[in-house]
Amino acid sequence: MDTIRSLLTSKFVAFLLLLAFTVSTLAQTMPPKAEIREVKVTYFGQTISDWYRWLENLKSDETQKWIKAQADYSRAYLDRLPMRGDLLKRLNELSDVGTRVSGIQRRGSLYFYRRRASNENDFRVYIREGLNGAERLLVDPDKIANDGKRRSINGFSLSQDGKYLSYVSSVGGSENGELRVVETATGKDTEELIDRARFGAGDWLPDGKSFAYNRLQKLAPDAPPTDLYQKSRVYLHVLGTNADADKAIFGYEVNPNIKLETRPLPFVVVPLDSKYAFAIVNSGVSPNSELFVAPLDALNKNRDTPIQWRKLASLDDEISSFDINGSDVYLLTYKNTPRYKVTHIDLKNPDVSQADSVFPASEAVVENVAAARDALYVQRLTAERAKSTALITKRKKPNQSSCRIKVRHQSSAVTPIWTAFISIWIRGRNRRQIFFTTRKPPAQPIRNSFRRFRLI
Repeated sequence: MDTIRSLLTSKFVAFLLLLAFTVSTLAQTMPPKAEIREVKVTYFGQTISDWYRWLENLKSDETQKWIKAQADYSRAYLDRLPMRGDLLKRLNELSDVGTRVSGIQRRGSLYFYRRRASNENDFRVYIREGLNGAERLLVDPDKIANDGKRRSINGFSLSQDGKYLSYVSSVGGSENGELRVVETATGKDTEELIDRARFGAGDWLPDGKSFAYNRLQKLAPDAPPTDLYQKSRVYLHVLGTNADADKAIFGYEVNPNIKLETRPLPFVVVPLDSKYAFAIVNSGVSPNSELFVAPLDALNKNRDTPIQWRKLASLDDEISSFDINGSDVYLLTYKNTPRYKVTHIDLKNPDVSQADSVFPASEAVVENVAAARDALYVQRLTAERAKSTALITKRKKPNQSSCRIKVRHQSSAVTPIWTAFISIWIRGRNRRQIFFTTRKPPAQPIRNSFRRFRLI
């Protein structure tokens, strides 16, 4: 009995010593705690204690020191975890889904798209002549600047003649980027450099040398960082000119007849083959937008003359997107229906309250709409298929029943995985092709990364 008691006592003492050692080790490796510095603020009669407001000053040495200590501790802790290396290796293997292709756009016989191979961290922009032609690297994020910083390409936009490509690159995935332009024939940078360009790579005008783009305001040195996303405007840039002298064409306090709040984001889009430009006001997170329209040639008028934008839709109309063919505008709206419907107005006498019903609401969710010369293409999500299907309704007879699109795909190598929306390239001269991207095994040719469909 004494032997057992002695053995238990020695094990208990050893456990206490081990526990004390562990606690001591953890105490030595724990990062420093943030000092409590109470700041009291009163909001609407309620006093709130903020203990760590001093950490909001990211430029202070003590904040940077605290952040680094936290990062060092986290790194050391994660590196000590058993099996972490094996788990990370397996996750990387499962994440290797092959080459990804997105953002396909076409100009004439030229195809443009973003591509990322399984061993690459960032998308690159490629161009090819013809669907099955050899691809050529057009924009490489690793070669945009020689400053050693990692850059990502947030998106790109093409001039209507396909001679220029504008794109936004951001450092470290911040999404707050710079807008640049390259010649598509040579890949040469035109030396355009527009900072504070976060939301889109612009929309090109038919002249092929100018585009409209959203630019955030330039903050004063003492302004709060959150003010950066307020009071933004849309500017018109002409290649070869100083961006800081660009004309503001829409946005906060640009037009005296249009009162915009400080927070919504303004955009201007110029549909292909259209005589009109459309201004869009959106919160950045809501499907609901305000719409304005103006003659396209009004954008290039004297900079001292405000553009006479005409309001098409307010937030009460609950418009999420639209497309245009001639003077016919097709609106995707969720007003009085959670599953969306498609209505139609004519710009010769636009009145959203009197819009025609083109594709009525049903049990299916209408996801997108695109207007062509021959028909209106509608994408819907049905409960039976749990994936998107494309339908067609005759544009000139909107009250006629819809029929399912019959398609013949060019290659049968891979079963497609539908993206957020079929890229229906029906604008411009070619209005009878449908594109969507797929995932493919890396051993297969890159031409299988997307498909072309012709209506039959």
